[in-house]
Amino acid sequence: MPVYNKLVRDNIPSIIEENGQKCKVEKLKSVDFVKELKNKFQEELDEYLETDSDNDAIEELADILEIIHTLTI
Repeated sequence: MPVYNKLVRDNIPSIIEENGQKCKVEKLKSVDFVKELKNKFQEELDEYLETDSDNDAIEELADILEIIHTLTI
């Protein structure tokens, strides 16, 4: 089984299992979750800065906005 070590959202584990596959998830401690969100923020920002189209830029900005929202909860 591949190991991704990624934050997941949108019920991805349920979707994977509905497709007949298995996945293992780990709930992070608050401090680790914030650290991973910051890493994800940097990843999305880099992707935004590399976009060549408005549509791609909007998608990356939406991802950034979701991360910012999650960090404020």
